[in-house]
Amino acid sequence: MNGTTIERQTITRNEAAEYLGIHLNTLDKTPEIPRIRIGGKVLFRIKTLEKYRADQESKKEQTLTRNEAAEYLGIALVTLDLSSIPRIRVNGRVLFKIAALDKYLSDREYKGKIAIRRNK
Repeated sequence: MNGTTIERQTITRNEAAEYLGIHLNTLDKTPEIPRIRIGGKVLFRIKTLEKYRADQESKKEQTLTRNEAAEYLGIALVTLDLSSIPRIRVNGRVLFKIAALDKYLSDREYKGKIAIRRNK
């Protein structure tokens, strides 16, 4: 082949799961990761997985876990669970976007005088 080196562009399901650091079942249940079916074989483009992993890393930087979100807002976990704050699921984990938490705080910010109730 004229001494040209050909680089492999795809990897198998097992290799893809290992590359992403997730369980094979999680990979199979994640429709956001495009796959290619050739014959009976399922393959993943390496470039696509690199982009997906970079996107996931970016999302991790912009999200907080349940405990982190409650601490960020200064509220109890049960209050967070009962709130209307949108949450996302990533690989089975519940995460909160920092932007959504900030919006939740802004929406509840009182801009007038606070009425204090006094017991008589």
